[in-house]
Formats: sequence, structure tokens, C-alpha cells
Amino acid sequence: MTQIGSPIRLDRLQRSIVEVLDDALGPDVGVGWAYGEGLWNSNFPSGQAVNITMVSGPSFHNTNGVQGVPFIPPSSILVTIDTAVEATRYRIVINDYSYFYDALLGDTVDTIRDALVALIVADVDSPYVAVADVPAGEMTVVPSIDGNIWQMHVSAGISAVPTLAAQAVLKTQGTRVFTVALGCFSKGRSPRTGAWNLAARCQAALVSPEHSKIFEAYDVGVWGKGPATDLTDLQNGHWESRVSFDVTLAMRSTFTTPVEQIESVAVQLLFNNPALTQTFIVLKP
Repeated sequence: MTQIGSPIRLDRLQRSIVEVLDDALGPDVGVGWAYGEGLWNSNFPSGQAVNITMVSGPSFHNTNGVQGVPFIPPSSILVTIDTAVEATRYRIVINDYSYFYDALLGDTVDTIRDALVALIVADVDSPYVAVADVPAGEMTVVPSIDGNIWQMHVSAGISAVPTLAAQAVLKTQGTRVFTVALGCFSKGRSPRTGAWNLAARCQAALVSPEHSKIFEAYDVGVWGKGPATDLTDLQNGHWESRVSFDVTLAMRSTFTTPVEQIESVAVQLLFNNPALTQTFIVLKP
């Protein structure tokens, strides 16, 4: 039996929305994933909060049958920081997710290497790890199992050399769609101070070019935005303004499974004139 690991990085989905709304709304508005209000009254004394919940998903974007692309994955990748230039962004992209460091005055190939290693190690949900090597500027990226690294590219100033595994894998990739509800709560009861204004600020963040870069960095696509619904109600004897609207998000689903390889092929060629039969075998190198 072949077990399939997590094909969708839901941790990045969670972090992207919180990071965008935290940045757009500021420290006076509490943002978090939860079902119901929870203890937001005591946790957010400013009286404003955005509650994020999953409504549906992951769902297929379209009708998909059996699919997949075979390839030989790396069992390890030797990455070398070749230069250390101030104000240069050093970037390693693994499985379409970017790790980068902006070099400062006094940085060396070792300090840049160590910074990139720390970023990859801090991504605890990733199916690979990075280890600093003894030679100057070198690091090794190793998947938890062969096939867990299916894509890598590096920026100028960095080189990468893979060591290929013996076992081929089948990479299966598609788009999955999620619906997320943003519930806005406020003690303010007028349109300009209440949840209606908070919902408008959230909507602005979802279409802001600056914040779209955050979603892009986490490999999250922001698709549809639903209408806002007023859910204002009494809470502890006082009116509390509430507005909720749905957002459609998309992410790639990617997983790999071992696949058999063709080791040899027997070929027979028949010629009519002159009559001739030629047989040979093509072997895997």
C-alpha cells in the first residue's frame, strides 16, 4: 500500500489570510481562525475582531480523472552560495514556495547560507530539510522521502546540483478550491465605526496589489468574493454589529507516488526490400 502525504499546504492558507489582515487592519483588530466568537471580548478589548472559518473545500476546480507525470526525483540537492553582494536578494524556490534573504553590508556566503537554512528549517510543515555543510556557502536540501522535492530553482549568485534517486515517482497535480468566511465583529454600531467599515477594510486588503504579493508568496490564489451579509445581533444586552462575507481561494494540490520504470525494451524491425529482420534491445543506462 502506498500512503499519500499532505498534498495541500493548508498551513500556508491559514498564514496567508492572517498575515494579510493583520497587516491591513493593524494591532487594534484581532484576527484569527475559530468557530464562533470564542473569547474575543476579553482577548480584543478594542472591540473589533475578524473571525475566519472554513465553509467548504478542498473541492476539485474541474473534473479530473487519473493523471500524473513520471520523473526521477532528487534524493538530495547541493546548494552553493557563490557570491555575497550587498542589497542582493538570494532566493531558493522549492515546490513553488520561495525562501529569500536580502544581503546586508558585511554578509558573507556563510551568513547568507545560514539565513536561508534557517528559513527552510523554520518551515516545519515542509517535506524536506536543509543542513549547512562545512565548505563555505554550501548547504544540502534533503527530502523526507524521495519524491517530496518535485521542483527547485535558484536566483543568480546561487548554484544547485541534484543527486537523483534510483526510484521514479509519479507527480499528480491539480487545483483545489476553498470557501472561507470572514466574520467581522465590532462594538461600534454605526456604519462608519462598526462591522460594515471593518468588512470594507478586509475587502480592500483582498484586492490590494501589496497584499496580493503575500498571497502569491504563499501560493494562494484569491478568486471570488461574495456579498456581505449583516448579522447584527444583541450580545449581553447590547447591540453588536456583525458582517460576514465569503472568499473563494485556490491552491495547488501536489503529491508523488512511486512508479515502476521500464528497464529494457526489445525492438524488432522488419524490412521488405531487401527482406531483413533486425532485432535489438534498448537498456536503461
